[in-house]
Amino acid sequence: MPVGLAGLVFLGYLAGPVVSPWAGRVADRHGRAPVVAAGLAVAAAGAWVTLPANLVVICVGVLLVTVGFFTAHAVASGWAGRRATDLPDGSPALASSLYLLAYYAGSSVGGSLGGVAYDHLGWLGVSCFLTLLLGAGFLVALRLRTSSRGRAPVRGRPRVRRGRRP
Repeated sequence: MPVGLAGLVFLGYLAGPVVSPWAGRVADRHGRAPVVAAGLAVAAAGAWVTLPANLVVICVGVLLVTVGFFTAHAVASGWAGRRATDLPDGSPALASSLYLLAYYAGSSVGGSLGGVAYDHLGWLGVSCFLTLLLGAGFLVALRLRTSSRGRAPVRGRPRVRRGRRP
């Protein structure tokens, strides 16, 4: 396949700007944890859809991974700031920066380990490794669901911001 044609697979990233705001609206209605968990499940399913040696099926799998990732990441990054009351100073900015630090550190380490998985088991190893990572995130989202701060605000009731004056 020509490199220019193969590069078109990156057009799937255009799903991000569409999916991210949609995921936020769904999370406002149904809660953050279920939306993050659903996004991670879609991404994991996409990882397995990429296994057959069919270009169209692989592209669909990559698109599913992208949609699932952007769904989970958009909601989780916003959720971090909302959970800032768990931090000593209650700072949403600190919570968001810690989330991004973990995100980029995890991407660096995970990307490298994904290469190791590929070296040992090929693309099946990458799909297994990605599923393990997404499964860990899924478990975290389910664990955070038990916290009332992870749920969507009730309509009609104003949100109370702690530690700030109006």
